[in-house]
Amino acid sequence: MYNSSGELLGWDGIKDHDDCVFVGEFTLPLSVSINVLTTSYSYTNKVKNVTKKTGLKNRELNIRSVLSTIKKAEAGYVGKYALDYNAWNRGRTFTDKKYKDCPEDYRCHPGLLKLSENDEGRSAAGAYQFLEKYYKEIDFSPQSQDKGAIKLMKEHGVFDLAARGDFALFQTKASNIWTSFKAQKWQNHELEKVFKVYRSNELSGLSDIETPIGKLLEI
Repeated sequence: MYNSSGELLGWDGIKDHDDCVFVGEFTLPLSVSINVLTTSYSYTNKVKNVTKKTGLKNRELNIRSVLSTIKKAEAGYVGKYALDYNAWNRGRTFTDKKYKDCPEDYRCHPGLLKLSENDEGRSAAGAYQFLEKYYKEIDFSPQSQDKGAIKLMKEHGVFDLAARGDFALFQTKASNIWTSFKAQKWQNHELEKVFKVYRSNELSGLSDIETPIGKLLEI
């Protein structure tokens, strides 16, 4: 069970412990009492707890939230927002079009970005800033990028940390993959707070991960 802040509250005692349950609150309309002798009014808020199934499994919830957190961390100094799938590097994009509008722009990794003739160039690209020489997927579509990021986690032995939501340890162990994790602004559990925000978003049905629910764990 999770609350609206994306924090794990515990297990609900149901047989399938892998199902995510969202626990939240909403406020019922005010009830008003009137004292006719003193012409005074009193107001009462009634708060009711609600629970609902999210359609997500715990492991997938955590993986999706970790992916979004990586995108945010990799935005770096340009980073008010998380990187999108068309990101290149140094604040540039390799296309201004979404995949659904122009899939041909995502047919392969965009390669080196050179800002001048003397620039050796950098190849980091995509939502997870893949280097061209290490990217092995069939294309550079959003779902292929998600797949590539999960494969990196598995190759470096950090996938299970991500899947169980142990983000603090994941950040430490995966900092050799995504060096943005080492940035000073993401220390002292600051990036873990971002992870919980994205987990809250996923529980609320708000996601910036293109791979449909139910597919990530099949990779």
